[in-house]
Amino acid sequence: MADLAAILAGPGRDVELDLSGVTFVDSSGWAAVEAAVEALEAGGVAARVGRMSEPVRRVRAVLGAAQLTPAA
Repeated sequence: MADLAAILAGPGRDVELDLSGVTFVDSSGWAAVEAAVEALEAGGVAARVGRMSEPVRRVRAVLGAAQLTPAA
């Protein structure tokens, strides 16, 4: 994940993860999303989860992750 932040680092860089096409995600997948957002932010890149499919929304809600990773 640190490599991703290094690639995207720079002034004014923003990343929005579009998860609208995701048909399956579990707790491990959501953990990877959160790790990516955290790594990007640690590298100075503004990151957030944007559009989400219904399966992603359900897992996010079940995990109580709504406070951790705000969505668009």
